[in-house]
Amino acid sequence: MKTNDKPVIMLDFGGVYFTHGRSIGMKRIARKFMMPEKTVAGSFSGNYYKKYHEGKAGPAEFWKGVSGKLKISRKQAREMEKIWFSSYVPLREMKQLVRKLRKKYRVVVLSGNIRERVRYLDRKYRVLKEFHGHHFSFDHGFAKPDVRLFKSAARKMRLRPAECIVVDDSKEFLEAVKKTGAKTIMFKNAKQLERALRNYGVHA
Repeated sequence: MKTNDKPVIMLDFGGVYFTHGRSIGMKRIARKFMMPEKTVAGSFSGNYYKKYHEGKAGPAEFWKGVSGKLKISRKQAREMEKIWFSSYVPLREMKQLVRKLRKKYRVVVLSGNIRERVRYLDRKYRVLKEFHGHHFSFDHGFAKPDVRLFKSAARKMRLRPAECIVVDDSKEFLEAVKKTGAKTIMFKNAKQLERALRNYGVHA
């Protein structure tokens, strides 16, 4: 539902509301286990990674894939998961901006994510209560940059694309979303986002 016919603002998690947890995590894991960063990043990819984000595979299948590529033990996999998840930290300026925006607008999460990481972040930061709603890839069965994630979320909220403003750090995803008729903003930082929102008539 809309709030007083105002646009609904849809925000990504990693790289927008949170730090770039994936890239930070890959660097930290590479240092910890003395592996090339490219090798680590390559193991966190592939079909098992995509299926994990789509909710079509669980953590056991995902870590089996990672462990197979990196030749690591179950204990080491648990260490890697902890490092990966803890690399996502809320951006203070974004937390403040969301709190201002949600007083006047409906602000929801639109994120390619995995269930276990969302649970971890919510336990640690109580982040889900900061938003009016949340739409994750594992709930919709589509992972970014697949535009069907956005379409499914908009449909579930009974919104036309033109009623949405999508904020993300993925150029590929935003280009696809823009073709649906939605407004898009490529995220750089909170101040830039606030300026870009004003261009769409949104004032925090």
